[in-house]
Amino acid sequence: MNKFTSNHISARSTLFNIEPQGMNSPLVESLTSYISRISDYHCLSTGVFISKLLAPYLKKHYISAIATRGGNGFYDCTNGINGIGSLASDFVNVIELLTYRSDISKTTLLPWTGILPTRGLLESKKKWCPFCYQEAINNTSIIYEPLIWFLKESKYCLIHKTFLVSKCIKCSKEMNILSRNSKPGFCDNCDCWLGSNKENLNNKIPHLGETLHIEDRIGEMLKTSSGSEKVNINKTQICKSLNYYLDELFEGNIKDFAETLGIPSTTFRYWVRGINLPPLYSLIRICNVLEISIWEFLQSKQIPIAKSSMSKLPANKIKDRKKYDYGQIKNILLDEINSSEKNSLTKIAEKIDCDRKLLYQKFPNESKKIVENYKSKLDLKKTERQKAFHQQLIEVINVLKERNVYPSRRNVEKELRGNFLLKESYFREVWKDIKKNM
Repeated sequence: MNKFTSNHISARSTLFNIEPQGMNSPLVESLTSYISRISDYHCLSTGVFISKLLAPYLKKHYISAIATRGGNGFYDCTNGINGIGSLASDFVNVIELLTYRSDISKTTLLPWTGILPTRGLLESKKKWCPFCYQEAINNTSIIYEPLIWFLKESKYCLIHKTFLVSKCIKCSKEMNILSRNSKPGFCDNCDCWLGSNKENLNNKIPHLGETLHIEDRIGEMLKTSSGSEKVNINKTQICKSLNYYLDELFEGNIKDFAETLGIPSTTFRYWVRGINLPPLYSLIRICNVLEISIWEFLQSKQIPIAKSSMSKLPANKIKDRKKYDYGQIKNILLDEINSSEKNSLTKIAEKIDCDRKLLYQKFPNESKKIVENYKSKLDLKKTERQKAFHQQLIEVINVLKERNVYPSRRNVEKELRGNFLLKESYFREVWKDIKKNM
């Protein structure tokens, strides 16, 4: 039994049974948008709706406290209502209970709980497409906020191929995903209409290639989870799918697969072993390389033979490996060790056109010596700088003394003509010691 049902059994739903918009499409409505709309149906502000109607069922102290104390703490983290954590599941459960609906979870990312890490998944502030809002009002359609707008990786509108907006054009303020005055299409702060027909309001996307593939993949994902078929996946599915394509396309060579994706081998190895989950962007990148949807990837869909023949993937998708003359590199490192310039290891790696990590792996002793030399160089520069400023400070204080001006911090810095080194603790202590010995 649903944990919320024990206190509420009725033949009639408590809330209007309104249907979420955009079901079975990439533009499925977000739960926060649904909450705002159902609040409006009941002629209540979103704040009153949550504190008076939902909070008693949620039985969350910090939410119930909104009714009595106010405060924005809860609203600052309302992006989680659209996500995959307990906040999302709690709101889904109580709204399904009060509306007698069974599809509210599809307005969140809960169907994808098993494969998406929470970190960096959702935006903390609203984004929207002004043209979508305007078209909705022009066509007398229902105005709502699609879930895809609130994913961090989603930057553009799938319909109008333009950047999403994050600030009100009138008051220039950002908005929480949900607030006391939330109403789709209107600013929470100044109540300004957020739709527009102006072509210069949004710039067209400069490059469509990989850019829109991200929104396309996310859209495919949300269309799948908002459809009639139930999505059943778990954490192990990512690991299984990765291993399937690893064996099918790369003959088990983790390094080759990782290089094709442009991902560090160590990171990719953790994914293959099921230790970590790839973030959404990386999952999209994998699917773009394989030219399949996220859902097809999770089902380990077989790729046509034409794609897996020869080098297993089209040659333009596989990075060329650089070949290095390690003997020559060692000689360069030895010359750098004996050089008076004492360059950093990063700069030397740039000159050789290789990764700093490669130098550490292949030449650990030489790399360590170069790092020590560079550190000694920096320490010497620091000492020389401190000595020079110490002398300059003495001279400035003596000048002020001759003028019968107290060497306060402001007076000293003024005499130093904008040199605010007294903000540094070392120089501040020197200044205090000189004053004390005057």
